[in-house]
Amino acid sequence: MDDEASERNVSERRRDFYESIRQELEQWMRGAGDDHEYERYILLAPDLFYLLDRLSREDDLPPEHEADVDAALSYFMSSMDIVPEGIVGPPGYVDDIAVSAHVVRRLLESVDADVVRRNWSGDEDLEEVVENILEFARYSMGTDTWEQVKRDFDSDA
Repeated sequence: MDDEASERNVSERRRDFYESIRQELEQWMRGAGDDHEYERYILLAPDLFYLLDRLSREDDLPPEHEADVDAALSYFMSSMDIVPEGIVGPPGYVDDIAVSAHVVRRLLESVDADVVRRNWSGDEDLEEVVENILEFARYSMGTDTWEQVKRDFDSDA
């Protein structure tokens, strides 16, 4: 398979994954997700995934940060993470959202923040969203677990 075909395959899988998140959350919101205590954060999952996907194709993202973005995308798409969606449903996106916010914060602090912001499609201020998610991660996962997830992710990325 040539590089172009491989890249197209990755893009298609990511688009399919993005669509599956959106559909899953729409269904969840019609049932158990309505008024769920984590609803506000879980609903950010597709936007964060889309941001990471766009950043992975961003020409102005310095190459030394590409591995972090790709690792966060892989973590998002993995069925085996600390809170697996396949077992707990959409609340399982809590760790994926937190890891994504962790990577985005590092990017905002270490590259031209406008490069990151211009790829954000959400309605809210990106920096505020990221900080709220990171605070939520400490609350929802517990400080010790969240710190361990960050250490594990940082050592793998």
